[in-house]
Amino acid sequence: MLDILEIDERFGLARGEQVVIPAIYDAVWPLLDTFWGIRAGNVFGVLAADGSEICSCVLPATNWGFAQLQVDQELEAALATESTFVNYLQTNFAGLQTCNSHEGLFQPARWWAETVTPHLVTEQGELYLYSADQCLVLSTSGSWSWLDEAPYPCVAPLLCVTHTPVAFTEIQPQESREFQDADIRQMLYWHLRLTSTEEPTHEEAESIWLREPIFENENTAELEEVLISNGIAPAVRQDVSVETPILAPAVRLACEKLLLPTISAHEESRAEVNQLIYLAWLWANGFVHFDGALHRHAVDTPYHFDMAPINLEVHYRQTTLNDIYEKHKLGKLFPLLRTAPRTVSR
Repeated sequence: MLDILEIDERFGLARGEQVVIPAIYDAVWPLLDTFWGIRAGNVFGVLAADGSEICSCVLPATNWGFAQLQVDQELEAALATESTFVNYLQTNFAGLQTCNSHEGLFQPARWWAETVTPHLVTEQGELYLYSADQCLVLSTSGSWSWLDEAPYPCVAPLLCVTHTPVAFTEIQPQESREFQDADIRQMLYWHLRLTSTEEPTHEEAESIWLREPIFENENTAELEEVLISNGIAPAVRQDVSVETPILAPAVRLACEKLLLPTISAHEESRAEVNQLIYLAWLWANGFVHFDGALHRHAVDTPYHFDMAPINLEVHYRQTTLNDIYEKHKLGKLFPLLRTAPRTVSR
């Protein structure tokens, strides 16, 4: 049984104290549990389970394709307002693409073989590794063979879906046409899907996160409002009164995670969680002031904060907003909530 050997950020293989493959490679990793991959710069090779050579370092070690924006990137993007969102994307994610068969936005990316190859095993337990004119086929049974004619003339581009679980799939030639440059309208539409005000249930939110944005395609009124504000669609005025903040599912879930250390996650506490997030939003956006006459903080009118769901008892005096702030560390939520909210009328 061989183990990966690392010396000064170089890698090899060892059996106990015996060095089988000297630590001269940029990366060494297991393939199908019966082979080893070894990378030297931009090429890689394959060793058998005992360290004997099957293929020298002649296989291309760089893979290119499109990577879906990750959850934390989507959350950061969702916090940008429409007026800065497109500029934010164009500055931070050059060459964004949309794909007809997958939700979200994708950016051009490259990966090393050690990142990609473990994800490309077929249902039959085979891994196809391409050189310039041949294809090495590895099998989970431990067998291997060379194909004189590779199924494709070169390494196929990859699609990386980064939302859990991470997955790489090869983009076949006929599928490449599904990718196209994301234009401003598509970027704004994606932003709207991320920041949809349609509220999911707690169970849906746990399973959805940002993998399935909450927005129905036929509900185009809000999309048009965003597009109009950016000069993309004919002007149509819609009256929306500013009263109650409705947060994007991404922001709400991030807030709930920050509150978990101080509050129960049971369904009975949902009302309390909602009020805590609401209070943090009020505080973050300047709608809580210190009342000098009462010597305590108070919520600005016309906003109203309901203390009833808050499970906090203070001995010998009435519970204050400051007590709630201190117990639940609401200041940690401010960076998520200090932004122009989407609103609806009551």
